[in-house]
Amino acid sequence: MHGRQKDAPMISTLCAANKKEIEMAKRIDFSGKRAWNPNRDSMSFQVEVDGKKTRCLISREALEDRYGADQGKTVEQAFDDNQFEIEDVARKIINNNQVDAQGEYLIRSHDI
Repeated sequence: MHGRQKDAPMISTLCAANKKEIEMAKRIDFSGKRAWNPNRDSMSFQVEVDGKKTRCLISREALEDRYGADQGKTVEQAFDDNQFEIEDVARKIINNNQVDAQGEYLIRSHDI
């Protein structure tokens, strides 16, 4: 019985920490739409963050370095073949509020 009483403050602290993580989590929905952005030399894909539409981008360099875009695959094929992994990286960047100067979320090679 005494062991349970000693553990109670620790459990309360853990519950508070988990509650804070839940409160900070953002609602992130990817539309599945993507298009090459020649001005940024990146694949652009739409995302809605907490109800606000914005864009994520993944650089050509990242598509080449990590996903083989320069090894017989087009940038579109490299993106399509790895879309779920790319979206997972984008989620981390979004949750860390890593917005670039244009107000977009840009994935570079060092982010992957």
